[in-house]
Amino acid sequence: MSNYVVSNKNDIQIKFITDISRLSPSEKNILSTEMHALTKETWGDPGELANRWLSLSDVVVEVRRGSLIGFATCSVLDDNIFLFPATIIHPNEQGKKLGLYINKLLLKKIFSKKLNTVGWCVWKYFEPWYIVFRTPNPRLYASVSKRINIYPSLDKKPIPRKVLAVAERIAKVFSPEREFNRENFVIKNALMDFPGLIYATDAIPWSGDDAVDSFFREDMELLGKCGNELVIVGQVPKLQLLIKTLFAG
Repeated sequence: MSNYVVSNKNDIQIKFITDISRLSPSEKNILSTEMHALTKETWGDPGELANRWLSLSDVVVEVRRGSLIGFATCSVLDDNIFLFPATIIHPNEQGKKLGLYINKLLLKKIFSKKLNTVGWCVWKYFEPWYIVFRTPNPRLYASVSKRINIYPSLDKKPIPRKVLAVAERIAKVFSPEREFNRENFVIKNALMDFPGLIYATDAIPWSGDDAVDSFFREDMELLGKCGNELVIVGQVPKLQLLIKTLFAG
């Protein structure tokens, strides 16, 4: 298996799988089965989505304490578009910023590789990166919006054409037959084929932010259990990522 240990502390082991194509069929099957089981325990039954997450991914981070307790996946769609199909953390490990940590590791790993190809073409450092994921989770939206510039934004700022194109592309990858709202980035009924992932009313992870929760009640229709999902596009200046990669601990 193409991986290496990033951290092995307090019985937690974090591994990168840096080339999914090098996994044998049996290794892929084992990992997919573990991802499916963890997602079912944490959120709901993902059906065949666990296989899709793995097949779409270029890099996977595993977090283990004996068994799998968390994972994050990333797909490099273009030189500056990075899709995060799934980040799942066991309920007992939530609230420790573990998901944020492993996604930061993914970004730093990918960006470090990109530095080798960009070299001293300084102007390329000023091109933005687009970090994309889908979620029905208002708490996740609120958390990410505090860290990077994201669309859709609740202040209704204009959506750049490039950002809209990225969001439409992701909607077509996952839900080609579903309606995509170009104004609020909601994919209608995206989870209807995966009813186990539609939040029960008493299980919705509200953010506690009135504006965010109102958006998810009204635009996302969470209380209606429609199976809607939100495409979130984060626009990050590459120079900002360069500084964090070179100087962050």
